[in-house]
Amino acid sequence: MTQHPVHTVSFGKAIVLLALAMLIPTILFQGVFMLMYVPSESMSPTLNSGDVLLGSRVFSELERGDIVVFEKDGSMLIKRIIGLPGEEVRIADDGTIFVDGKTLREEYVSFQREGQEQIFQVPEGCYLLLGDNRQHSYDARYWENPYIPASAIRSVAKRKLFSLPHF
Repeated sequence: MTQHPVHTVSFGKAIVLLALAMLIPTILFQGVFMLMYVPSESMSPTLNSGDVLLGSRVFSELERGDIVVFEKDGSMLIKRIIGLPGEEVRIADDGTIFVDGKTLREEYVSFQREGQEQIFQVPEGCYLLLGDNRQHSYDARYWENPYIPASAIRSVAKRKLFSLPHF
């Protein structure tokens, strides 16, 4: 019968391993990744209430169509980038969006909202953000200051992980 050696770990090594096991995920989720919970239907049908997303806190250039988490008036919100710095965004009374005079194709919008025409001139360093569910999204169309500075954007959504059941 062959005997296999038993590997033991000293108490000091165990403490170091335990500390690393807690420290590495903390560093990753404080500096690189962000878990996001979608609390409402404002991004439906793309995202639903209860969805949990993985986002990246590390990003360089933001693009139209990116779904971002940002801070506004002390709250964290999630919306889609529609207008980029320096662009003119016009929302027609039927809900159609024009960026610098060209129609924006928005396959992700299922619930359009008709209303009064609005024109936005997006300042440099800022973005115009709207929810995909235009009938039920409190977004730039209603904010006193509709523009979100790049410095307020905390994360870009990368992947839906799972959905939590409603209680």
